[in-house]
Amino acid sequence: MNSSEEILYKRIVEENQNILNFVVNISHDLRTPISVILNTIKVLIMHLNTSNLPDNIISSQLKYLNIIQQNSYRMLRLFNSILDVVKIESGGEALNLQNNDIVNVIRNICSSVNQLENNCGVSLSFSSTLDSKIMAFDPDKIERIILNLLTNAYKFTDQGGEIIVTLKQEANNVKISVKDTGTGIPQNQLNCIFEKFQNCGKIYDNVYCKGIGVGLYVVKLFVELHNGHIDVKSEEGKGTEFIITLPITLIKENETDSCFINDIFNNKFIETINIEFADIYKINQISIHNQTAG
Repeated sequence: MNSSEEILYKRIVEENQNILNFVVNISHDLRTPISVILNTIKVLIMHLNTSNLPDNIISSQLKYLNIIQQNSYRMLRLFNSILDVVKIESGGEALNLQNNDIVNVIRNICSSVNQLENNCGVSLSFSSTLDSKIMAFDPDKIERIILNLLTNAYKFTDQGGEIIVTLKQEANNVKISVKDTGTGIPQNQLNCIFEKFQNCGKIYDNVYCKGIGVGLYVVKLFVELHNGHIDVKSEEGKGTEFIITLPITLIKENETDSCFINDIFNNKFIETINIEFADIYKINQISIHNQTAG
């Protein structure tokens, strides 16, 4: 590399870092007022629960609060997606590897979503050929991966359908499958669904579901950060299956604190689910009632 090329390279690196810093800063600035809005909604719900207003008025107010909450979560999801892409592509995203039980983590994610899903009309089940499997992975990234795939499955599966999550070991790998009985993906789109800004919309309960097309792109990048890979099988009218393959590795105990919380159904995780599922109205409607009950 000659001197001019080295100068150009340094400028590119510096510019990428400037872009990353800008996105991180503006995402933080935009997320702050949305967090204030969401906290205000919680306070309003608390007041409604302790008020003497007629039930029909309380129900009406909760309906409008739900709309505000849902769209606030949609904005947070958009900021998170943009931030993920910029951080990964600029090399600013790193794994927080921990030795944890991957079976327990996936099981708890599905169990937690089931507690929010209730009347959505789509059943979600989890099964594993392993009772447990301790391996090194980033629990937050795995959480985001599974929730994103579940979100897509719910979006494109009609009432009465089924989502099946399975886990098994093959050689020195763990395979996680998220399979649905939904509308399926056209064959001409299968080769590009993991590309950036690729998406497809559909009518779901009279709501057009369409994002900016980075969800599966981020999922793929998160999987590849774990030195794994993701495949997809789909047939129109019969459903879709995403298969994640992760290598089974361990890290030295002094490199990590193996402290993943078994009781994953907590306030932080509920918030994460609400953000990831922000385009599915029924689940967010249930989430507001869960908050009022708590």
